[in-house]
Amino acid sequence: MAERINAVKTSFFGKGAIRLLGPELQKMGIRRALLVTDRFLYDSGAAARVGQVLSDAGVEYAVYYNVQPNPTVQVVNDCIAAARTLQVQLLVALGGGSAIDTAKAASIVVACGGTVEQYEGENKSSKPGLPIVAVNTTAGTGSECTSFYIVTDPVRHSKMAMVDPNCMVSIAVNDTDFMSSMPPKLTAATGMDALTHAIEAALSKTPTRSRTRMPTGPCRRSCRTCPGPLPTVRMKPPAP
Repeated sequence: MAERINAVKTSFFGKGAIRLLGPELQKMGIRRALLVTDRFLYDSGAAARVGQVLSDAGVEYAVYYNVQPNPTVQVVNDCIAAARTLQVQLLVALGGGSAIDTAKAASIVVACGGTVEQYEGENKSSKPGLPIVAVNTTAGTGSECTSFYIVTDPVRHSKMAMVDPNCMVSIAVNDTDFMSSMPPKLTAATGMDALTHAIEAALSKTPTRSRTRMPTGPCRRSCRTCPGPLPTVRMKPPAP
């Protein structure tokens, strides 16, 4: 049976992988970007490290650092306003799922118009959103690999789920230098999140059609691999 599988176009992995981002952006002809992150990553210098890569590639950028856990409609709207004012060509999400989901929601509204709330549900956008680069600092959510994003609506006291291939991340950067510099508690918590995802994938009673054709070996291997490093990162002090 034919089906569609959405995937990240380009992924960079390993220590120092952020250095590979600049040449890729030059190929894309990007000249103006908005870096989407939270206050901790801004204050810690992580945003400046990514910003230096952008500058070295000839990309003018600004920073939106008001992302909150479980981003609200207001957080996304503020990000949209910044992107529109600056007329950016690219959103660079630095962080975990909250930063990436904020960038996804903003990319769709900036490209397609309307309001965040109008895109609740499945396949509501008319065209691809602004390109997104996801620079991960955690290893738990996997938001950079999915066509899902979640935005909290405090007015209705609900979380809006959006499923839309037009929000897919274009480039994912998984640089261990960023992940190892996070607080041990955060690294451990998101590591447990990754383990939970692996267990869910292995034990799901309602698998997708594509999973029925794939062995459960990768899921089981993840279940065995994830717990190993957790005690080490939990006890290790953050990298300078």
